[in-house]
Amino acid sequence: MNLSDMLQSTVRVEPLLVRPEQATLILGSVELLHDLVGAGWLRPVISRKRLTLYSLTDLQGCVARLEAGENLETPA
Repeated sequence: MNLSDMLQSTVRVEPLLVRPEQATLILGSVELLHDLVGAGWLRPVISRKRLTLYSLTDLQGCVARLEAGENLETPA
């Protein structure tokens, strides 16, 4: 077993940033992702022509708020 195999088997690495497709899998629907962004709960860390990335910790915070019973209110 080489060093990289040992590191991969012992160290768990979580991404700091997620793509919209990954965020959709975490949230369960594309509509919820759009609602969170529209309500201002979630903002992209990087937003370019073909690259949008969200912070995983921000996304987890949104999930926690939803589980706590907060309602999404879109700004007028």
